Amino acid sequence: MGSARVFFQAIFKRSNSYTTIKAMIAEIRIFAAMFQNDYDNPALAEVKRCFHLYTFLSKNEWEAISDRHNNISQQEKNEMIRANVDIATDFYERFCRRMESMMENAPQYDQISFEGP
Repeated sequence: MGSARVFFQAIFKRSNSYTTIKAMIAEIRIFAAMFQNDYDNPALAEVKRCFHLYTFLSKNEWEAISDRHNNISQQEKNEMIRANVDIATDFYERFCRRMESMMENAPQYDQISFEGP
């Protein structure tokens, strides 16, 4: 998802040591909880600006609106994203669990390097 890429880039301006990755994971979980419980929190604005509607809809849903995509109001797009924000929070949680698993399974290392879409 485009939003995750920007979100993680912003966080990874720091180091990628295990210590900072643990701090990043904690921040991701805070953001995910805010998306679930306080979606309108201004702290989420930067991440939400990077969300793309098509990543929050099924293929059928996207195909149903794709021809009028440019005419959908920002409010309607936001409502569609909000209704499906579990897609983002699920991604964030899976990412966090996998990062924790990598650190747990390779304690002899002190850094993780990864790339995404």
